[in-house]
Amino acid sequence: LVYRLYQVHELFVRVVLHIDFLQPLVLQVPWWSALKQAGFWGECIVLGLHAPPFFTMEVGSLNFDNFVLYRIESLAACWACLRVYLFWRVVHDSVLSRLPKRHTVAAYGQLKLGSALVSKVLLTGPISIMAILSAWFVSLAISAYWFRALEATACQYAYWEDVRCNDDNAEMWKFGGFSNEHFEKVNDLYF
Repeated sequence: LVYRLYQVHELFVRVVLHIDFLQPLVLQVPWWSALKQAGFWGECIVLGLHAPPFFTMEVGSLNFDNFVLYRIESLAACWACLRVYLFWRVVHDSVLSRLPKRHTVAAYGQLKLGSALVSKVLLTGPISIMAILSAWFVSLAISAYWFRALEATACQYAYWEDVRCNDDNAEMWKFGGFSNEHFEKVNDLYF
């Protein structure tokens, strides 16, 4: 579907160039046209990377001299949250589809009907409060999920394989390496 989206966009650009500048219209879009665009490859990376089923792995790192162990499932879930940008496409298309004769107005005014116009429509209309609250809630929920997922260490789980979880800095943490005060790291049970 992502490939088809970029192919249709290429066709739309050709139609606009034909109408505005009388360039010859070629309706056959080659299959490699989407592959030449950086946005296509960026979306393929965001949408395609995931943790395979029945595969687990641990990744450890030192953070301010405190050892943190992450499971690949947690990191992949945080990566999957990046797919929330797909909602913007739906909102973008629904707002622009409500504008009457949008292509004619854009052609006469030499305007680009993009995300800036959609944001302006959403933030000045009667649904502006709902748009702001929705954007705030989604960003807060994703930030909170990332914080909680990246705060938890897999050394506190029942099963772990990394031998560095036996070290003192995996169980007793320091506050940012600035003080000598230690505390015992405990994962919150209520995720």
